[in-house]
Amino acid sequence: MTSVTGSQWEQKLAQYQQAGAATVPEVTCIPDPLLPLVTIVLVTDNPSHRQQLQALASAHAGVMQCLIYPSLKQAQQASMPELPRLLIIDAALLHTCEAMNEPFIVCGYSNQDAMHAFTARAEGFIAMPVDITQFDDTLSYVAGLVLQQQQRHTYQTLRGLLTKQYGVSAQQFPYWLEQHSRERDVPKVTFRSSNAWVTMACRDILWVQAAGDYMCVYTQDENHIVRTTLADLSRKLCPDIFERVNRSVLVNRHFVKQVERQGPQSAFVVLQDDTRLKISRRYFTAHWQHII
Repeated sequence: MTSVTGSQWEQKLAQYQQAGAATVPEVTCIPDPLLPLVTIVLVTDNPSHRQQLQALASAHAGVMQCLIYPSLKQAQQASMPELPRLLIIDAALLHTCEAMNEPFIVCGYSNQDAMHAFTARAEGFIAMPVDITQFDDTLSYVAGLVLQQQQRHTYQTLRGLLTKQYGVSAQQFPYWLEQHSRERDVPKVTFRSSNAWVTMACRDILWVQAAGDYMCVYTQDENHIVRTTLADLSRKLCPDIFERVNRSVLVNRHFVKQVERQGPQSAFVVLQDDTRLKISRRYFTAHWQHII
């Protein structure tokens, strides 16, 4: 059986298994929201199995519908519904099934039926006559595997589209995705510069200077003239990155090389590009004197 460890979803599936085996006494109930809405495809020619499983499936909150076929061939010819679906196959019909490429459950009476089920790589076994607790636990566990299969399929589809769009190889894709995710989470600021809207990462701004009703935004690559106030722009920037130097200037702390003291009344912030910005006495005392 497939190992159930790793992701948060897999950990919850492990809890289902533990609850079903009564190995964790403190688990007294299993929350239904983890079970996605599924269509059950029941493959059996046994009237007793059909009656028992159909009754339980129809009463289950996580089941949208229950379709019944006397053979897997007929089920496949009838165009089975798309995922999420759950296949429940009678053990007596396993010999008619070829290798399955999706999670499925087998129902049967004996230990021999159970052995045949897991030899066929079934993900669950329902012992007949069916017990409602076992039915619920097995359904929840295998539905989780179906959901994982859906997620893998969606990931592979998106990976194919993104690698084609951005010219990234399949081998490079995980590293590209991680880098792209980090960049997406970087704080950004948007403002109108000249006749265009500009969005940039806050970390890329070196310093900002007020010039009347305009702001001069300095970066390593280019500068922008923005019609706004320093107070408004400072609210949009990250307060843990930017610090006032004087009434007209904000600097990015990450680009500060040093603070120079020139006499008792004069101090300067020196940036990494050697830009020197005078610090007013008010802001020197409040924010900069501890750096010297």
